[in-house]
Amino acid sequence: MIEEFESKDSTVLPLKILKVVTGTINTLVMTDSGDLLIFGSDEYGQTGRSKEQKDQYEKEHKLKRKDQLQRLNFLSTPIQITIPHEKKIKIIDIAMGSHHILALSKFYEVYSWGRNDDGQ
Repeated sequence: MIEEFESKDSTVLPLKILKVVTGTINTLVMTDSGDLLIFGSDEYGQTGRSKEQKDQYEKEHKLKRKDQLQRLNFLSTPIQITIPHEKKIKIIDIAMGSHHILALSKFYEVYSWGRNDDGQ
């Protein structure tokens, strides 16, 4: 099945969706190429954006009020998650808890991000 979503520059991208998982207030999508797209809450780092990326977004959109800053932590348009690595990592499976994400690479490496209050 081919799915489409509209990117920030209003282009439509054809994607073949292999898997969709949901957390408490997030949705994560895995494409046939192993790309990950996420939308929903970023309160605990579920989208994988760094503090610098969030600060840049806040600056670009001139967010100052509390209600505007809360929107900063909620993405209604999917963004692509990039796992930092020397080479592009092919993801073959995904899972999601209430505030965290797990991704399994084709080499059976597990990547995790999200809430980490107690050193999980």
